[in-house]
Amino acid sequence: MQNRIAKKWTLIPLVLLLSFTFSLLYTIAAIAEEEIPLLPAIYSGMVKDADGKPVPSGTVRAYIYNEPRGERTILDGRYADLVVQGNNAMYNLPVSFKVMIGNTEYQAVSEPTAVFWQSGKLSGVDFPEVNLKVDYRSQGQPTEPSAGSNTPGGGGGPLPTGQLSLSVEPTTMSLLVGQAQQLRVILNPATAAVTYASDNAKVAHVDAAGLVTAVGKGTAAITVTATKSSSNPVTVKVEVRVSEREVPSNTVVPFTTFTDLDGHWAQDTIQELVYKGIISGYPDHTLKPDNPITRAECAAIIVKALNYKDGDEAVLNSFKDSADIPQWARQALAAALKAGLLKGYPEKGGKLTLRAQNKITRQETAAVISRILAQEPHEHQTDEPAFSDSGSIPAWALDAVKEAAASGILSGYPDNTFRGARFITRAECAAVVKRLLNQ
Repeated sequence: MQNRIAKKWTLIPLVLLLSFTFSLLYTIAAIAEEEIPLLPAIYSGMVKDADGKPVPSGTVRAYIYNEPRGERTILDGRYADLVVQGNNAMYNLPVSFKVMIGNTEYQAVSEPTAVFWQSGKLSGVDFPEVNLKVDYRSQGQPTEPSAGSNTPGGGGGPLPTGQLSLSVEPTTMSLLVGQAQQLRVILNPATAAVTYASDNAKVAHVDAAGLVTAVGKGTAAITVTATKSSSNPVTVKVEVRVSEREVPSNTVVPFTTFTDLDGHWAQDTIQELVYKGIISGYPDHTLKPDNPITRAECAAIIVKALNYKDGDEAVLNSFKDSADIPQWARQALAAALKAGLLKGYPEKGGKLTLRAQNKITRQETAAVISRILAQEPHEHQTDEPAFSDSGSIPAWALDAVKEAAASGILSGYPDNTFRGARFITRAECAAVVKRLLNQ
């Protein structure tokens, strides 16, 4: 009897220990299934009007990609401890600020001009305070269109039937080189035509759908114009400020921005080039690393990475398909032609075509690499490439493939093939550029 009681009391601590262990493991597993929230960033600073006078009251709101992430009341010209929540996909994305005065929200200009969201960072401690300037007296454009003006954001009575109005959001952008942001347009009537134009395509390019892409450091103005046959055109200007972000060569850049890079073989390489402004992703936070890349895109990346000087865009007019070359790529293609990196395709009648929108093959990329290497002194390799499909590589590309492979800049596949006619992907292009930079 006593032995049974002793065994019983011996088992109780063991059962309790096992129960606690299983409970702890279950809790850890439950936490692991969920994304652990990141610490917010916290901003503070002054809010002044266009004359430098403190804005006495109102509300400061912070946005990331036009999504509100936090707000704080203005007291005597200052906002304090504005908590801005974010997630992994928002890390290092630009933060924009707007000021609500009365019932109208106005775009604010921040100082410093480029503010990037980072988890747990505190302004005034980890970086300077973020002071804001808002021209609410003359800006005249709330972020939501007023129900009564043919001037964007203006006041007044109801719009006359058919009268043209235009509202654009945002009116100020702060981007890193390589980033993109979509303009939002509200038209009245909705059937009116709208066009976009940049006054400095070397800083910011805008396409026909209103997607603004940061190209180079500086400031540009995007003019949005609404037209309708029975009305005078209405225009709104959007200021775009583009900054560069340098990453030291020994810095390991974590995956934080793109949703389709996690675990990809080129993840670290692509992230480094993105932060250096050499390659960019898409507005939906994807980079599409396995998509083929065009000749124009490839040229733009290489020209930016290797800092080739600007070329004369007039040279593009000598190509039969000059009209098909996208505006955003013309400067880069002119620079690539000036450096001798690209050549045209002979057509009937003696004219050449550039085929900028064509996808570029691996053997064509090898030819570009060979021309780059020819500009720098190095030891040339003469051995034939040991690829099992070398017989399918055309004669014009054979030496280039041999040199690109021997240099280690464009290697083959694990099955010992080169696959020269295969289109090169965005990830492979990034890897090529990284190796060229390390030469």
